[in-house]
Amino acid sequence: MIVRKLGITRILCMAALVIGIGGCLVWDVKDGDSGAEVAIIPGTWVHAFEEDGADGIQVYRPDTYRDFPASRFRMRYVFRRGGQCEWYFLAPTDGHFMKPGTYRIDGDTLKVQQDAYEVAYRIHATQPDVLRLELLPNEYIGTGSAQ
Repeated sequence: MIVRKLGITRILCMAALVIGIGGCLVWDVKDGDSGAEVAIIPGTWVHAFEEDGADGIQVYRPDTYRDFPASRFRMRYVFRRGGQCEWYFLAPTDGHFMKPGTYRIDGDTLKVQQDAYEVAYRIHATQPDVLRLELLPNEYIGTGSAQ
């Protein structure tokens, strides 16, 4: 058995190392226009709208940050390496679910492809425990008419 060969202490130390490093990863994405690096912190981010300011800046927290109060809908994103993401879809029947999407960084702007729309946020802060984003006007990028 692998536990006997490696020893329980060694396995626990390796697990702690992997969890510790994995929780602190930040992916730097090069902005195509300016060449500047913008940090994208992977993981699941939840809109903590109770913390939003009067200036229109939306506050997103990691899903493990705290227990969020009950809400009919609370936007969430899952950002992954390579520009892949998932976003929480607000279904008209209240049967909300995650949908696949993509994201990219243009300067100080985070752009998330959600079906035929591109949702853009101006990035004000990226830290391990908070994303501060300003929602910009949505852009229809599909073919045909917007619904």
